[in-house]
Amino acid sequence: MSNKTAISRFSEVILSLGIPAIGYMCAAEKIDSGGLIWQIPVVLIAAWHVIMINDRSFGKDISATQVFFENRNQAGSILIPILILPVIYFSPLFGCVVFITMLNWDIYSLKGKRHWLTGLCHNFFGGALHLMIGISAAAKFADLQSLLHYWPEILFFAFTMTAGAMHHDSFDYVEDKAANYATGAVRFSPNLWWRLAVVPFITGCAMLPFCETRLSISFAISSIIYLLAYSFVALRRNPSSILLFRKVCRGAFMAGALIYTLKKGFIFDLI
Repeated sequence: MSNKTAISRFSEVILSLGIPAIGYMCAAEKIDSGGLIWQIPVVLIAAWHVIMINDRSFGKDISATQVFFENRNQAGSILIPILILPVIYFSPLFGCVVFITMLNWDIYSLKGKRHWLTGLCHNFFGGALHLMIGISAAAKFADLQSLLHYWPEILFFAFTMTAGAMHHDSFDYVEDKAANYATGAVRFSPNLWWRLAVVPFITGCAMLPFCETRLSISFAISSIIYLLAYSFVALRRNPSSILLFRKVCRGAFMAGALIYTLKKGFIFDLI
């Protein structure tokens, strides 16, 4: 692995904490540093596992057995899920959600991405599961009912990640086509798929009025910026503006997360 690729993968692992962090803030009244000391490493290890499986299976029509057991250097592929299992004993809901999240993305990497519909489903459930990781981490004795209390927030991020995945597939059209992936961009054209991404995004926005007030306001601002950027790019039809759109959207949602952190007052717990 080159230094550039290693840095990119490290960034992806760190960014995997983003949505779980928001879920944690949704359910927690204050930061429990004692819990986070072991919960954050668990999420990071799970994220590293998912990225490993994705890298090893991309563009290859191989079985799960080959990916997990092809050679001894890939022992981490199977050892990491096994190491996560004891977490289920100490924190059942948190451990189960993390494990199911890994399973969701592993199946996506191996088979799910090969068809546009299954790809959408995996990303939808991925967005929901990422938020549920944070919610379950915040509640020590959480159960399924406590997760369902946050159904508007869960659906918002599920639809938002679906929209983001559609945009991402449009950006990766050439690479995915070469790898024989029948993503939406490959199946229907990258331009049309990019434009259709606004549908799940608007559907997700419809959940915001039902979300916790501070989260609703914070991400309503991000959503407005997204829709303005989307309208600008849709009218211009300029490839360079699409790259700008990607940066603007990432910045907008990072800003939304920061505003939410400030509104919850957690920034003072972090200092």
